[in-house]
Amino acid sequence: MTGLRTDADSTIEHYMDLLVQHEWLARGGLGWSVVCRLDPTGSAEQAVVESLGASPVYRDVDIRESDLYPTVELFISVDSNCVSILERDGIYHSKIEWLRWLSRDARLWHVSWHARGHDQFVYAENGQLLVHYPEFRMDDATIYGEIPPLLEDHIRILIGSPSNERLIKRAAAMATVESASSFQLRDSMLIGTQRALLADRLIEGDPNRALSLRHVDSELYGHVSEANTTQRRQICLLVLNRMAQRYFAKSTEVVKAANAGVNQDVQALGELMPGLIEHSINLGREWFNGPGGTPREEDRRWMRWQASIATRLALQALAEDTGSFEMLIAAKSATGKGWPELRAQITKKIIAR
Repeated sequence: MTGLRTDADSTIEHYMDLLVQHEWLARGGLGWSVVCRLDPTGSAEQAVVESLGASPVYRDVDIRESDLYPTVELFISVDSNCVSILERDGIYHSKIEWLRWLSRDARLWHVSWHARGHDQFVYAENGQLLVHYPEFRMDDATIYGEIPPLLEDHIRILIGSPSNERLIKRAAAMATVESASSFQLRDSMLIGTQRALLADRLIEGDPNRALSLRHVDSELYGHVSEANTTQRRQICLLVLNRMAQRYFAKSTEVVKAANAGVNQDVQALGELMPGLIEHSINLGREWFNGPGGTPREEDRRWMRWQASIATRLALQALAEDTGSFEMLIAAKSATGKGWPELRAQITKKIIAR
């Protein structure tokens, strides 16, 4: 950079150095969002957890070497009332609807790219997408939405970056996120073991659907949200029994975990949960690395993976009485053509009260 150096120049240089030092980010993909709550009493991290529709599962993983795909790792860092969300490949994290969901009662700044490009900068506030700047390049980029006054000065860092060269544009976009949010992505966050929130791909292939039962089946959500404690337990047990009978009848670990859930033995379930999570990750890999050629909804490997997710979420809901029914999304996928019957049984337990 030439001429008089500015704070923006220094910030861009910081991210240039970061991308050069961690070449795997520039060569592969990245999804980075910073979410700052407008309500100081709210928790930005809890909003991330809630957006995944399930009880939080954290795990310490090597940010570069771990391979849990198709389970998604979101690396969470909290600073005051803001939370940084980092995903290595940026594919899951860059869904516009999910970004809008995270921006409810909050401001969100986001930058992402994939191995094949698809660079983008996003700003959303109160559930509205106000800025979408794809590809970063001035010659073919279009800014969608209205730029709010509070962001106008910051976005000049991206628009006015000294080059359209991809690496510089990416660094400028990251500098824009830092300038607007005051949250810096540091070298220490990109090396070694980091705390990650594991996310199941409860809904896949449709970036315009929010990740919650309310959006998947609003009628069923209306029923289960009215369930009392006894009915919630009955629904969890119904799902557990169906998954066990169809997929895990010979699994002693699932039987032990089910007993712990029924007895609401949170300690015992906590001891068994890491094994169930590992089993679920392995089933996801088995499906993802399989021969393919079969529609997902008819692939028993995929359905078995979904059954493991439904089982784990049902166990957590049963033991802790969380009132969460996101297990039903995975249960629907696991049962396939048998879902209408299971759904009717669930509804009957509530309406018959």
